Amino acid sequence: MKKIIISVILLTSFCVLICGCGFNFNLTDNDPPLHRTDITEAISGTPLELTTDGAEDTASGAYDPSGLLSSEWPDNEYTRLVPKPDLNVMTVNAEDGEFAAAFSKASIEQIRAYAEKLKAAGFDKDTEVQDQEVMGMVIYTFSARNADGAEVSLTFTAGTATLSISK
Repeated sequence: MKKIIISVILLTSFCVLICGCGFNFNLTDNDPPLHRTDITEAISGTPLELTTDGAEDTASGAYDPSGLLSSEWPDNEYTRLVPKPDLNVMTVNAEDGEFAAAFSKASIEQIRAYAEKLKAAGFDKDTEVQDQEVMGMVIYTFSARNADGAEVSLTFTAGTATLSISK
């Protein structure tokens, strides 16, 4: 239950941050597009060094492969436990005995349907579902375990969803 509450808080905070930003960067047509290196430099104050092949320089410590975020649905020990979601993957991360994925442009109907697929895949033990509307915004959470003790948590708020899987 703690994971669900934390996921909902993080997801709601993420939505508020995105809405608060307003995406008004005041760029003109002559400005070059922003890249990850620009953002990293702006945050850290240190330029991100690149090798000749375009990969981040591991010697400078600017690149940590263990915490690498990706937007591709991976094939790993966690994702083999669940059906592949038919959702727009924003990012995935697998570390410290847990897998997490974030999805954008999701509808509540897609999330409810995916929760049913999770149940059909064996995540039907200790099931908890919350489906409510708060201040005009639908908040949906689903969590359950399978027979082997793996736990899945699915949350949805304002078009954004998260999925976490732990063993």
